[in-house]
Amino acid sequence: PLKEVLERQYSRHPLWKEFQFPNKPEKSLRAATAQMNKNLVIDGWQSSKQYISWLQKACKMDCFGKLYRESDEKLCTIFDDITKHVPSDLLRRQLMSLSRSPEAFLSLRQHLARSLACTSISSYILGIGDRHLENFLLSKNDASLIPIDFGYSFGIGVTMLQYPELIPFRFTRQFSNLLQPLDHHNKGFFSHTMIRCMAALRAQENKEMLMNTMQVFMNEKLIDWDVSHDSQFNTIRVKDDTSLKTELELRNQNPTSTSTTAADERINVAALKLNGAHPVSILSAEVKLRDHCKNAIYFRYPISPNIQDVIDVLDRFLLRHNDNHGNSKNKIRTDLHISNREEQANLWKEQVVSVPEQVHALISLATDPAILLRQYYGLRTHV
Repeated sequence: PLKEVLERQYSRHPLWKEFQFPNKPEKSLRAATAQMNKNLVIDGWQSSKQYISWLQKACKMDCFGKLYRESDEKLCTIFDDITKHVPSDLLRRQLMSLSRSPEAFLSLRQHLARSLACTSISSYILGIGDRHLENFLLSKNDASLIPIDFGYSFGIGVTMLQYPELIPFRFTRQFSNLLQPLDHHNKGFFSHTMIRCMAALRAQENKEMLMNTMQVFMNEKLIDWDVSHDSQFNTIRVKDDTSLKTELELRNQNPTSTSTTAADERINVAALKLNGAHPVSILSAEVKLRDHCKNAIYFRYPISPNIQDVIDVLDRFLLRHNDNHGNSKNKIRTDLHISNREEQANLWKEQVVSVPEQVHALISLATDPAILLRQYYGLRTHV
């Protein structure tokens, strides 16, 4: 698991004491080092402690939505302070430890970058979320990255979780630093591989094949889709054996439930992505679907952010990155909807961008500090 890889390299880092104990006297380091090596977890890192402490003060951990009303400048400053406690070269050091020569290191890095690029694009198209460190495996043979656990797919991370996942995939500092100096400002091997992968998926013949494959979910819908749209599930909050049984019974009793609408919406989202609509336009439309999912089993506490606050964050993101993807602000819209996609067909066509623009917008979303710090803290986006 990627988490164990980073933890192991962190404990061996020549400067880890400075990262972990910036204000501790030298005499306390021996006992602290022994304890750290005995029970080393990312949650015990100085950065994570600072992150959780700040969250408790900022929103008291009972209303995560307050983060969306904080200024972006303040969040970017806090994010920089938190990341100072995390060495940015942990993954690079892991690959160096597997390499017998500089040529071997470059080969391993290329394998990792290629696998990361392809899995990132695939995850975006299929709406796969929950990309925390334990959901990646790293091959010791060729350093290929292997994603696991696809429970949160088809945009569930955006529409049904308490904390909407606004990042399209994981591309945090450990990945970006590994690819330096070849990848800089969204230009390099990683972004070029993503562009080639996205171009292949957007090709007409491949797009039709993917859409035909995904049509199976119109007939065999996920239980989550039933729960999110059917008002009969108002009392269900935790997915245990009893609630699962209840869900299945109600599904059999109501074969024509509104879950068909949920399936349509998720297939439409995938179609918009394959058609090349701007990622922010799609993301803002997905966020609006949260109104339909208030009965979802993942909404256990009333602490989710206000939908308009999330849209405002995306609007400010467009202003910050307007020059990066070469689109005018008037062209990129955050007021479109998935449910009436056919009625807004002409407007959605205006949101279509080129493959490089689409990829660069995705990378910008995945690396923007104001977006990263607003994600669920379990994702550890600062690592």
